[in-house]
Amino acid sequence: RLDDGSLFPSNMALGATRNPELAYQMGFQIAKECKAIGVGQNYAPVTDVNNNSQNPIINVRSYGEDPGLVSTMADKLIKGLQDGNIIATAKHFPGHGDTDIDSHSDLPVLNFSKERLDNLELIPFKSAIKSDVMSVMIAHLSLPALDNEVNVPASLSKSIIDGLLVNELNFKGLIVTDALNMAGVVKHFSAEEVAIRCVNAGVDLILMPQGESVSISAIEQAVISGSISEERINTSVRKILNAKNWL
Repeated sequence: RLDDGSLFPSNMALGATRNPELAYQMGFQIAKECKAIGVGQNYAPVTDVNNNSQNPIINVRSYGEDPGLVSTMADKLIKGLQDGNIIATAKHFPGHGDTDIDSHSDLPVLNFSKERLDNLELIPFKSAIKSDVMSVMIAHLSLPALDNEVNVPASLSKSIIDGLLVNELNFKGLIVTDALNMAGVVKHFSAEEVAIRCVNAGVDLILMPQGESVSISAIEQAVISGSISEERINTSVRKILNAKNWL
């Protein structure tokens, strides 16, 4: 996003070194530069497993095709960032590695079983959660095995966010959507629908909604009407304030 910071190698290049200490040092240096410009949360590292050679968007952003290697390198980069007092973010939950569609341009549909996810895509995310990663970013992917509502991406899905990430994997940190200007979402939902679905799914940080004031008004009206509880809002606010306090 910035062209005047230090230029670091891609994750795949870092993964090729098989040296987790380099990942730690890179995370720590990036944390220093984030702090210098006033950034408190880094939307990194990508913890997707690069298990599809036709993937148009993850490819060199992944540490590699081995979930063990991805876990080891991502955990060290997370530790480097957070030792440097910057919030790290594991992404793109529950795994964007095996797609041949870019979610910036359409909604990828992954027809995988829960068992397959447990044995591959979710391995680095489980590892990151055990390593105390402070935030997780949710992908714009449809996973019918986890949520069979048509065209609903993981980023708007209560069963994937609240059900899988929070309750099953016991993640207590900040939950952020992938950017909401991407076609994987805007093709199918209005800004108002996106905002309300995000809150109901368990999202704390709504990233780049297409109309901030429209989104805020939609959430406010939903609280006033009672379709979103005030306690649901307070839960996210507490998490955000705790993160700010940590920073």
